[in-house]
Amino acid sequence: LLNEQKWIDRQSRMIVLSFATYNPIFDFWCSCTFLVEMPPSGVFFTKYWVQPFRPNMDETNAETSSNYFDYLRFAIVLYIFLFVFPAHIVHKTNNHKAGLWAFVNLTGICDMIIIVFFYVAFAYRWALFKLNKKTLDVVNEAQTRFYDFYDLSQ
Repeated sequence: LLNEQKWIDRQSRMIVLSFATYNPIFDFWCSCTFLVEMPPSGVFFTKYWVQPFRPNMDETNAETSSNYFDYLRFAIVLYIFLFVFPAHIVHKTNNHKAGLWAFVNLTGICDMIIIVFFYVAFAYRWALFKLNKKTLDVVNEAQTRFYDFYDLSQ
């Protein structure tokens, strides 16, 4: 078909097919790039990149609600850090276990693990989703010129 339409001929060395698909059931995009190289030796080399991605977290009501629950978790962790820890230290200081020994018990270790895991997950999700372009912006840009979605999937 490509040969009949004169898109390729005997001097063609590469064919690249790149497109993006959307699955509304799972709310995922997929960047697909297929490459066929035809060197003078006559041997065909093929490569492909298929990368599913979700470029934005704020597209649906469920995703927006998920973000609000993340903010609520952030407030709870901040409360633990600003109010529970100081009260815990004061309590341990009054019982002659001051300093780092205030956290060497089940409650202190659990509080520290909750705070560390929350902040790591929160920072990772924020960096992963908030630093990408909005899907609508990308689609609008793709209508005026060719836009490869592969960079969004990284």
